[in-house]
Amino acid sequence: MKNGKETMLSDHMEGFQEKPINYNDYEVSFRRWLVSQIDAEKMSFQQARDRFDLGSQYRRIVRNWQERYSDDIHLSLQAMSGKERTDVKALEK
Repeated sequence: MKNGKETMLSDHMEGFQEKPINYNDYEVSFRRWLVSQIDAEKMSFQQARDRFDLGSQYRRIVRNWQERYSDDIHLSLQAMSGKERTDVKALEK
């Protein structure tokens, strides 16, 4: 303590009080996008929690979303190069 001043980190007796989060407020499109990011390993559970301020139950919630919104078959296709696009257009003619 400096100069006799106290600093309170929390006014809750047990420490930090977690605000309730209604996960139903998240749109389905967001849930699908987040699941696809985690499934593609572009984002970790921890990064998702920190970025979107998900509560302490974030891992359970995201796992439920994964069961509901994950694709059965995961295809990871690379973007076509310019030459590949012209080849495809030539074949379509």
